[in-house]
Amino acid sequence: MLRLLKNVYHRLFPPWTNYLKKELSDCETLLDLGCGRNSPVQYVSTPYSLGTELFKPYLEESKGKRIHSEYIVADIRRIEFKENSFDAVLLLDVLEHLTK
Repeated sequence: MLRLLKNVYHRLFPPWTNYLKKELSDCETLLDLGCGRNSPVQYVSTPYSLGTELFKPYLEESKGKRIHSEYIVADIRRIEFKENSFDAVLLLDVLEHLTK
């Protein structure tokens, strides 16, 4: 079933996945803020990615799919990393859920 969904996703959104692959092709480390349960990072060949998610059931589902190298449950408004810890940071479908 998962393979079928991946094929459908690639057919419906090829420009998006191709764009991510192109933009992140030189990326060695990636931070995915609010990774959710089915991050498009799964279509990118990044050696290391860290998925962060506040909603634990989504994080656990993503873990089961092994989309990221590591995971942490975190509120992205309060998360801190050393400067230059990652080559790229993704924040997809998250901003609309944040309050001022």
